[in-house]
Amino acid sequence: MEEGKSIDSASEAVDLAIEQEEAAVRLYSTYLAGTENQGLKQLLRSLIGQEKEHARRLQELKKAGNVEYLFSPEANLGIDGERYRGAAGSVSLLSSKEFLSMVVERESAAAELYELLEARTTNRELASLFRRLGGEERKHEAMARNRFELESLGAGRR
Repeated sequence: MEEGKSIDSASEAVDLAIEQEEAAVRLYSTYLAGTENQGLKQLLRSLIGQEKEHARRLQELKKAGNVEYLFSPEANLGIDGERYRGAAGSVSLLSSKEFLSMVVERESAAAELYELLEARTTNRELASLFRRLGGEERKHEAMARNRFELESLGAGRR
């Protein structure tokens, strides 16, 4: 998928969702390997497992066949792919609070993507899948916010 390009097809949108789930797994795994913060480790292990499951469900959707018919031809997806791709770069230099801020942003963007896809699909089953995924991403966002608050109170260290 070409970076900076508008996402106009359902197939590209599902590819973007898979890409952002896999990128989250890599990002969270990288930070997990470098932190001694037990509370943050617990959160990241949970998020990694859930993001892997999201990617698996989306990959199954892709394998099932053409997803284009699941969206209204008038939907004009016009999704800004860059909005939903998380920041790249070295996370190992970030404090736990800086990293958690990034996690909150990523999870919020993921939820927004699923909410947008839910609104644009014509298939009830697919809308339900996107609704569940969006809801789970909102829960991840809340979990990261809660951990950030604990870090802010001095309960955790990198």
